[in-house]
Amino acid sequence: MATCHADLILLFNVVVKYFDCKILYGARTPEKQFKLFQIGREKVGGTWKKVGQTVTNCDGYSKPSDHNFKPSRAVDAVPYPVDYKNTRRQIYFIGYVLGVARILKRANKIKHEVRSGVDWNADTYIKDTRFLDFPHFYIYI
Repeated sequence: MATCHADLILLFNVVVKYFDCKILYGARTPEKQFKLFQIGREKVGGTWKKVGQTVTNCDGYSKPSDHNFKPSRAVDAVPYPVDYKNTRRQIYFIGYVLGVARILKRANKIKHEVRSGVDWNADTYIKDTRFLDFPHFYIYI
């Protein structure tokens, strides 16, 4: 968390008081981002092609992730104990985090809106999201 934007630090310090969670990532290097980008892809003729399930569309270089900024504009967090197969619990956690973020924003405790990797355009519809990143939370700048 120490590598994250102040809004995310405050948000998750409040969240963890009421909902136990684990922080997976704050800031990460472009090199680490690129390793994550390669998951589910292979290089064909100089271009990276999807061959399986991917974890990110950002390569850390030509397309940086919000994790690649200092301080990090993103954090990956999951409810504890960690169970990636329990998507219902993850969705519940996402709603909880976003609700706390909205309260903090309206109270002028944080400066930025916080969004989730399951609703990138913040329209409250998940069906239009093609890339679901359950643990991903980011400040919208």
